Amino acid sequence: MEKRDLEALGRVVEHGDAEAIVQVSQEQLQSAVARALSTLPLRDLTVEDPPLEEVMRDLFAQGRAA
Repeated sequence: MEKRDLEALGRVVEHGDAEAIVQVSQEQLQSAVARALSTLPLRDLTVEDPPLEEVMRDLFAQGRAA
């Protein structure tokens, strides 16, 4: 699977031969999963919430920007 195919779903965090990690907003999750299942040759799909540390880092970054 090519990286450009994954970029249509969201932000590609990691891309390898057998595994990829794509970050998708909560609002776009359902459509991204549907698009991935219908267009990509997937063998497995896991949907996970981001790690708490990442969420906290983003919240603090937003607070500093405001």
